[in-house]
Amino acid sequence: MSTEQTAAVVRRRLEVIRTGDVAAIMEDYTEESTIYTPDGPVKGLEAIRAVFFDGFFAGPFAEVHSLEVLRQDCDC
Repeated sequence: MSTEQTAAVVRRRLEVIRTGDVAAIMEDYTEESTIYTPDGPVKGLEAIRAVFFDGFFAGPFAEVHSLEVLRQDCDC
């Protein structure tokens, strides 16, 4: 994934985070997807869904207006 593609995904994700649309966020993932959190890697749809549903939407993330990509990894 290029930097531009990553930026597009981040912009889309910020928009759906603002609306609280977990289903739209999950469209970016498959069962083989891994996300990296401060608590370590999270793999699989159910675990990733829990990160967004229990984490992002349970906290102050409705007020997120910008996000900077500090690191881009690929498990290719």
